Amino acid sequence: MTAPDVRIFVSVANYRDAETGPTVRDAMAQAAHPHRVVFGVLSQVVPGVDADCLAPEGPSVRQLCVHAGSSLGACWARHRILTELRQDEPFVLQIDSHTRFAPGWDERFLRMWAGLRNPRAVLSCHPVPYTPPRQLADPAIPLTRPKAFNEQGILALRSHSLAWADRPAQPPRLAFVGAGCIFAPAAAFDQVPYDPHLYFVAPEIFITA
Repeated sequence: MTAPDVRIFVSVANYRDAETGPTVRDAMAQAAHPHRVVFGVLSQVVPGVDADCLAPEGPSVRQLCVHAGSSLGACWARHRILTELRQDEPFVLQIDSHTRFAPGWDERFLRMWAGLRNPRAVLSCHPVPYTPPRQLADPAIPLTRPKAFNEQGILALRSHSLAWADRPAQPPRLAFVGAGCIFAPAAAFDQVPYDPHLYFVAPEIFITA
């Protein structure tokens, strides 16, 4: 199966985020094969107030809208996206609703994943930042590390970057995933589903474990 034949489902949990539309449009503009990319967006918005927070309409966008006051958190949103909006796409990319993309990101993800020669491999990081509308930070390799246990006893994570000039030939093995960027076969999200009863922080540790 060549890269142009592989469909990617992009999961976006949006809570009143005006960057959601620009995120979806940038992903489409920068994709090598935009016709193979499908978005599942759960928009938690206030009707009549948050029109600028909705994802753009189109055949590649499946969007559920709920009142922001009815939201049960990020994990609940991501669970609904993966169980109600995903269809038979073989790969999933989970991102935050405020994200920007490098040119050819879809092909690059697939090529990087295939190069690992591990059908259970998961690519993940806390992405480098950007400045709207799309001023990207300098290229770097983000590495996710443990930070400290918070007041609830949950391990918080942090990220630091390896210089682009020192990047390894293959993605380094790490112990943790960052929920703002997870690329994996769809089966990974079936085998390790989101718990809709968790709210926001704990899922990164839960999914890691």
